[in-house]
Amino acid sequence: MGWATVAAKKQKEVRQDDSDNDNSGSDSEPELEEVPCPGVTVSDDPRVLQYLKRTGASGGGGRSLPVIAKQLFKRLFSQLSKEKNRKVVVDTQIQEWKWKNDHVNHRVYATHCQQRVIDRSPKPPHPCPECDSVFHSRAFKSAIRKPIPSDKTSKFVNHRFRNPVLGGIFARTIGVREIVEDESAASSPFVRYAQGALSGKYNNEVFNGLVQAVVTKQDREERGVGLQNFPYAPAWEEM
Repeated sequence: MGWATVAAKKQKEVRQDDSDNDNSGSDSEPELEEVPCPGVTVSDDPRVLQYLKRTGASGGGGRSLPVIAKQLFKRLFSQLSKEKNRKVVVDTQIQEWKWKNDHVNHRVYATHCQQRVIDRSPKPPHPCPECDSVFHSRAFKSAIRKPIPSDKTSKFVNHRFRNPVLGGIFARTIGVREIVEDESAASSPFVRYAQGALSGKYNNEVFNGLVQAVVTKQDREERGVGLQNFPYAPAWEEM
């Protein structure tokens, strides 16, 4: 190595040291605070809540089942007779999901969410680039555009998007577990009458008052309360 090369290298090292010393004495920029990524919310588009109310799926953005089945087994998903093959197709779709649905907090997160974003207080934080990409994707725009189905058509929702575990927990918390878990409940005349009465279909005040009296009496007996000041429906008072 020649002297000139050695000198040039030494001079470069000195300049680097001087630069480092100058930077160490300068005022450094304050570090920006970070907060958890909020995901995609109703503040980005009000239809996000509509989408979460419409679907029971835990995520979305993957290819359709027929497309995956065609690729893997050369036939439509409905034509797969083996449960093992059907499960492979469903699992493949889940692995391809581009986003995850948070029904509890009404948010949607990218599968590869970056988790942390810059705090913009007092303004709400923006979603991370991955979540923002989901929000602007064609598939997500199509998903949030679909309306919530009516109660009559909701019974045709795919069984894969019904969560019996969470449904059972909710049913227990509001005291209707027997109705939800009994498969014959939908055809029970008692359940059908209750649904009709609540929707205003049955307006026989005398009969409704009789049902109310029977239920109230049974409730008091179970709680060990007497029948003093027993409330009767106005229709029965008139009789």
